Amino acid sequence: YLGGQLDGPARIAIHATHRIGALLCMISMSALAILLWRRARNMALLLTLVGTTQILLGISNVYFHLPLFNAVAHNVCGALLIGCLVAINYQVKRTKGVKGGQANKR
Repeated sequence: YLGGQLDGPARIAIHATHRIGALLCMISMSALAILLWRRARNMALLLTLVGTTQILLGISNVYFHLPLFNAVAHNVCGALLIGCLVAINYQVKRTKGVKGGQANKR
């Protein structure tokens, strides 16, 4: 954390906040995967796979004391999770036929 510029309690606060945020994200993405299971099974499986990989990388970051390769892989996996959510959002809007875009074409 910033090359040792932060004291111990600040580092613990950052770590605890990250874990709480990660837990909330995983709960909401798990709910999304469950909802997607009937209609878009491939997207649900992809979201579950990338989310599980992200959790395992986060746990191994703590267990192995933050090795650089693992930390970078954790960040890349977070970007992949965002990409999965964007793809799911695009697929849902495309499937439902959003009418808001038609109003702008007048």
